[in-house]
Parts: sequence; structure tokens; C-alpha cells
Amino acid sequence: MGPTMGNSSGSSRETKTLRYYEQLPKSVRATLANARFNWATRSILKRFENGRMSATELVKYIETIDAELAAEERKKVWGPDYPCSKATSVPSVRSAARNYVATSPTS
Repeated sequence: MGPTMGNSSGSSRETKTLRYYEQLPKSVRATLANARFNWATRSILKRFENGRMSATELVKYIETIDAELAAEERKKVWGPDYPCSKATSVPSVRSAARNYVATSPTS
């Protein structure tokens, strides 16, 4: 078999990440594919498989945290006077994640 083309080195880590991704519901995969930041697919899959979050809840969770991370990044890059930074109050992403999980119906 000849060499393959592409950016992937075919490492075990990449293979596992793709395997976890493929096990997620379609809506969650689409949300991850459109997210601004990289996500640990294994932890997302665990939340789904353990019944801690439904597919709908995972989509909302990813979108919420991704938007908050983007707001934090804008604030770091452009400063607090940038219009988007003023419009979005940015609590700690970790506390936002904890609050979201704590208030979700399945937690």
C-alpha cells in the first residue's frame, strides 16, 4: 500500500479522538465541528454515555462555553473597551461550566 496524503500522522491519539467523535450524536458532532476552539471529545462522549447530559444539553453546553471563551479571547486581544467586550459580561469559563452543569435537569 502506498503512502497516504493528508495532514494526519495517524497517531494513536488522533485515531482515538476521531473514534470518540464518531460515537457522538450528529447534532453534537456538528456543534464541535463548528466550534471556535478545540474540545476533548472523550470527555464530551463520557457526559453523553453516562447519561449526565443529553445531546441537546451537550449542544447548548458546547455553544455556551465556546461563546464565553471567544468573549474572553476578544477581551484579551482587543481590551475591555472593545464593543463586543462591553456587551458580553465574561465570568470565569470554569464557573460558567459548573453553573451550567449544576442547573441542567439531568445533573
